[in-house]
Amino acid sequence: MKIPTTPFLITVATIAYAITYLATAQAYPSHAMRIPELAQNLLLEAKVSSNLESYQKGLRGAADHMIYDIQQKDFVRDSQFHEYGVGFGQVLGVILEDDPAWWMAEWPKPVKANLIILSGVYDNQPQPETAWKIELRYNGQWMTHARGVGDWYDGSRYEWGGPETEVITFDAIRVSVFSKDDKTPIKSIHFRGEEGVSWVVTYYPPIDAKLKLPHWPVRTGQSVEFEAVESLGKIISWQWDFGDGKNASGRKVNHTYTKPGSYLVKLHFSDGTDTARRSGAITVIPPFRMRIKLLNGPVLVGEPANFEGYVDGEQVNEYVWSFGDGETARGKDVSHVFDKPGVYQVKLSVSDGTYPDECTTIVRVHTGETMKTNDKIAIWLDTDIGGDIDDAVCLLLAIRHPQIELVGVSTVRGCIGAVDVAAWLCREMLQRAGFSQIPVLPGAVASFSGSSYPSGVGSYGRLGPAPEPVSPEDDDSRLDAIADAMRRVGKPFHLVTIGPLTNAAWLVERHPEVAKQWETVTCMAGQLTDEPECNVGLDPDAARVVCEKLTPRLVGMEAIGPAIPREEADAALDSTDPASAFLQECYAVYRSQADWGGPEPERRPLTVFDPTTLLSVVQADAFDFKPVHLVVEKDGRFRLTDGGSPVSYAFSSDWDILKPLIIALLRGEDIGNLRPGQ
Repeated sequence: MKIPTTPFLITVATIAYAITYLATAQAYPSHAMRIPELAQNLLLEAKVSSNLESYQKGLRGAADHMIYDIQQKDFVRDSQFHEYGVGFGQVLGVILEDDPAWWMAEWPKPVKANLIILSGVYDNQPQPETAWKIELRYNGQWMTHARGVGDWYDGSRYEWGGPETEVITFDAIRVSVFSKDDKTPIKSIHFRGEEGVSWVVTYYPPIDAKLKLPHWPVRTGQSVEFEAVESLGKIISWQWDFGDGKNASGRKVNHTYTKPGSYLVKLHFSDGTDTARRSGAITVIPPFRMRIKLLNGPVLVGEPANFEGYVDGEQVNEYVWSFGDGETARGKDVSHVFDKPGVYQVKLSVSDGTYPDECTTIVRVHTGETMKTNDKIAIWLDTDIGGDIDDAVCLLLAIRHPQIELVGVSTVRGCIGAVDVAAWLCREMLQRAGFSQIPVLPGAVASFSGSSYPSGVGSYGRLGPAPEPVSPEDDDSRLDAIADAMRRVGKPFHLVTIGPLTNAAWLVERHPEVAKQWETVTCMAGQLTDEPECNVGLDPDAARVVCEKLTPRLVGMEAIGPAIPREEADAALDSTDPASAFLQECYAVYRSQADWGGPEPERRPLTVFDPTTLLSVVQADAFDFKPVHLVVEKDGRFRLTDGGSPVSYAFSSDWDILKPLIIALLRGEDIGNLRPGQ
């Protein structure tokens, strides 16, 4: 089949036009040019066609499946891979340039553009010998815009133009692929779309600016400075929209939010001819840093429990307490008597007359009998041990803490790919510590949505045996085994997840009766920035299920203290105790892995994300847990909003309390004088 062409006269203007095209066209292999927020993808208005069907080699997708709608932030068609092509590996024979395979978009009237972004084949489907050509049509004349062999089409991206590129006018764009010579056959044809990137044809105005926004959450009532920096053009107008119904004008402005939440800040700017927009997210957290201090513990039925409300550096004039048993009280310092044993959520609500706030803590109320039997807090740990060292530290602390009864461990695929290797690490630690009776079960190897996590054994996962082949098809049986083991615990317990929330989400869905055993669900998960935290980002769907179907306690990055320097960590682990010795082995391997260690892996400190999360269950009064509502975005980011799922989120912690506890537990010391939990 011949491609549609129109004869034309070669004029001086035509030659100049073609030279302009070829001089400015360029393919960029590894980065994506920023697409203006207000840009309209002109391909949405075009008629799209192709001749790939004529080869009768089977089609992948349709001709418009890789077109991206910039304003809707989604592809124009719902498809699995957002691609178009013939079957991979299908031999089409020699395809000549004058009769190529082609894809084309045509507009009913000419359009103006100075940005074109197209994406070629996937990296794992290389086609380095395929020739390609991009042409533009105007007034019936086709001009070669760019051409080559392999290059962007072979697993990369074609980018042409930008804000400083002169606008060109055309009424059609055609992408052709063909054999590089009369002997080389084509073995596949494939175009793909990239979310947020391609395929896009648009106009990029010759103005731009950058926003300076706070990278970390700001507090309600805090004055925040917003600044724009002109980076291109002469901008004469700056209009801010703070996302809360308030606006301001000017390049640098200040604004105060009166309510917690996640806000999208938009800045419209103009040079008098063109208007552009930049936007960024800002998270506003409750106004006060506060904690509930339990002054005497453990708490016994029928005896006063004394509480103190602590608010950091603020003038609070109202304290209202709710003890989780229907009773309330007022005042900064209060006493309360619990009539029944159990786990209670105590809430403190405060106000300075302008801004209200609240925080919560967990109080375990004992009977004389449970105190006599040294009743401990039962915890099941769900971990992706083997990558970051803090999982191993957390497991050792769970064994050694005098108030924790570790009733079981499950592993999940996250930082480490092999759940069986992760399970081996847990069993080895438990065996060396003398706790080999604690059940350890491997869990899910696929995310909640069904996609696979990265494979591999992490860093100190290399200490374990070679991983056995595991299949997502066996996830059902592995999860059933975890559910059975949880039933055999025979009493309520606290679930603590320190990896992706995959196992927890599947158990809630498939074994809801098991989830009823969980007194609380505490997760090392989340951060209130524009980037997702790792555990949530690896399986956002699982995090969404846990937040929607449970009321989890989330220990995010804001509540994590600084890592323990290597020298202090080495001193704490300087022991002949078998469990400490094994943790030393893990720590040494962790530091030896350059891919996990940055420029100086040997100096890598002991991270405390997971130990902090564990201690939030037994040392709840060291944390500022606040009841909030949040939404888990599809990429794993957290967004605070009134319409979200109710959770309890730790906004801060008292590192002066937690660090000595961690050090003492690593040393195997008695922590009785360090205020063990409630």
